[in-house]
Amino acid sequence: MKSRFGILGIAAAALLVLLAAGQIVYTAEQSRADLLRLARQQAQDGAALGSCSLQGLLRSADCVLASLAEHVSRGTTSTQELQGLFARPAAQAGLDALLMADAQGNETTLYENGGARLQPGFLAALRTRLKQGGDETAVLGLSQAESGVPGLLVARLAPGPAGSRTLTAALFGQKRLGVALSGLSLDNVRVAALYTSGLRLLAASPDEPAAGGNGQAPVLDEEEQALLRGKGFLSAVTASGVVAAARIPNSDLLVAVVLDKKALLSTWFADTLRDAGGEFLLLLAALVLAVGAILSRRRLHQAARQEEESRRRTRAFLENSPYPIVRFMLDGTISEINPAALNAFGGSQEAVRAAIGKEVAEIAAHLSSEERVNFERTIETSGGTPFPAELHAWRNTADDGESHGIVVIRDITARKEEESQTLRAKRRLELVIEGAGLGYWDWNVATGEVLYSDQWQRLLGYEPGEVPPAVDFFAEMLHPDDRERVLEVNRRHMVLNSSSFAVEFRMRTKTGGYVWILGSGRAVEWDEEGRPLRAAGIHMGIGERKRLEQVREDVERMIRHDLRTPLGNSVSVAQALAMMGGLSEEQQRLVELLKESGKRAMRIISLSLDLHRMEQGEYELLRAPCDLLAVFGSIRREQAALLSAKSAAIEVLVDGRPPREGESFEVQGECDLLQCLFDNLVKNALEAMPAGTSLRVALHFENGTARIKLHNQGTVPKDVRANFFEKYSTSGKPGGTGIGTYIARLVARTHGGDVAFTTSETEGTTLHVILPRA
Repeated sequence: MKSRFGILGIAAAALLVLLAAGQIVYTAEQSRADLLRLARQQAQDGAALGSCSLQGLLRSADCVLASLAEHVSRGTTSTQELQGLFARPAAQAGLDALLMADAQGNETTLYENGGARLQPGFLAALRTRLKQGGDETAVLGLSQAESGVPGLLVARLAPGPAGSRTLTAALFGQKRLGVALSGLSLDNVRVAALYTSGLRLLAASPDEPAAGGNGQAPVLDEEEQALLRGKGFLSAVTASGVVAAARIPNSDLLVAVVLDKKALLSTWFADTLRDAGGEFLLLLAALVLAVGAILSRRRLHQAARQEEESRRRTRAFLENSPYPIVRFMLDGTISEINPAALNAFGGSQEAVRAAIGKEVAEIAAHLSSEERVNFERTIETSGGTPFPAELHAWRNTADDGESHGIVVIRDITARKEEESQTLRAKRRLELVIEGAGLGYWDWNVATGEVLYSDQWQRLLGYEPGEVPPAVDFFAEMLHPDDRERVLEVNRRHMVLNSSSFAVEFRMRTKTGGYVWILGSGRAVEWDEEGRPLRAAGIHMGIGERKRLEQVREDVERMIRHDLRTPLGNSVSVAQALAMMGGLSEEQQRLVELLKESGKRAMRIISLSLDLHRMEQGEYELLRAPCDLLAVFGSIRREQAALLSAKSAAIEVLVDGRPPREGESFEVQGECDLLQCLFDNLVKNALEAMPAGTSLRVALHFENGTARIKLHNQGTVPKDVRANFFEKYSTSGKPGGTGIGTYIARLVARTHGGDVAFTTSETEGTTLHVILPRA
């Protein structure tokens, strides 16, 4: 009984206080209405508080991302350098993480505080959505289930190298948002819950799960959502209890207050009110209004603390920024200058106003109708030295609701110098190309448009501007016999993405004739999937070279023809001397050598004609069995003088052993051509190898092919290794023509085989010849 009277006494005392204040609830329905008003007021106050706090957060994030975008666009700063540069600004801005995602989907964390990490692939997917939608920036609320981190993400697409786009993002986690919006919570109140315009809960009190996430039903139904969008605020009794929500001004976010029905309001609670009588009603009214007073005090204290925190962060950012920053009113009046600006423009506010007052006034005029502006201007330092600067400015709203502007000034001298150097280098290259008589082309693969230089057009007899800027023109002007081959070379390069291509062809001139062209080029720009977007190259007229090559071939053909007759007479004389008899053994040997040399010279002349047909791909091979042991026996006799002079020897092995008496090693081919092949290789080896050593020739069959290795202790000079088998490749050999190895490989490939080599200072040189067995 005493306990009951004690409770009634406390209630009565509270009631007297509340009556004096004009605040009392007489019925259950009136209590319900008061709770609804209380919740709605909390939500509206929380929204106002959130507007102030979020604006500060968003301003800080925007400044950091703008600076990061500048570094990303240059493409010269490494990830490690970016991490060092932005660790302190990110911390001062209150970020939980600073992140990037490039065009290849690589995600990089530049700054992290407290382990706030997004799910892998989230940033790359966001980058793709922004690019597809044509958006540059986004402010997103994040849920635990969606991204792995409940919080707020400020994202911005920054231009990167070669036209790529890099996503930069600043993350405020749940804890940071709690500091901004959590001052209204009680044990039984979920407060400061951030929603998107779709009313999805993004962050809540740490002790309560996020409503609307993790498979739970949304806090508000569709009708309530529609009311909220229309009015900007809402209070209602829902399945979750008493819910009140209010939109944050100038934002897609809102604050929701949920008074849990388990503790404060339910059907059971309303019934209890009706049955409990006046005593319980008075006690409840006193408690409810006491809760309201507590909430009001906490709200005011938290608002003041949040406002002070916002000012502190803004002040820290302004004072510690390496860039000059100026705050100004929209009439152009400069109201605040950071230390970097004072240092850059003379150390006094008057000097700053004199240096950039005109530019600030110009920016202010634009910000009256635009949210953001970017200018490039030339500004003078305190010492009177002009420098190019980028002025990035945006409009902002202060805590008192008055609009003002902020401008960040960046010295872009280095960037301008790079641009100038690039232009000068481009001009020098153009002058060199034009001076060398080269024409260049630049092809936009996507549109089919081609930039043909003036000299490119003159190569075909056109004046600049007469050639249509289309890739089809090039294809039409190709010689019919060259068109498919040249276009196939181009297609293969674009599909296989090889390093470059070069091809010789004929093109029709303006007058209807044809000129020889050496064309080369490569793809220089690709899309995200590696497909070429742009290609460039040069054309060089080679008509004179082709004419000289034809003259040389004609002369060589005439010489070969004219040599046949005297060589034939020499062979006939040698045969006649041998038939007359009466010659000594030595004379007989010399006559036989003369006859064999004449025949060999005749074969060489015939071979030169055959080689020409091989080069043109017109030679018809007449295959017959050819014994390579006999070929090397003949070569040993012909090179006897050179072997004797160098005290050298030729050692022939079959399957690793000396050949047996009467043994043969046959392949299918033309013996005269194969004799020429090995004669060139053996002669080169004998001339290159040290005196007193042997040339080892190893023959064996493997997988239906004949494998012949010629090994000696000599070394191929380094300056000819790369083009050892090319025509006219030689290195310091007196009288060398540089065609021996070229002929050897040409003959081997005509037979369906090939020639290769290995060489080193320690192991010597080995020539590897492969020929078909049958």
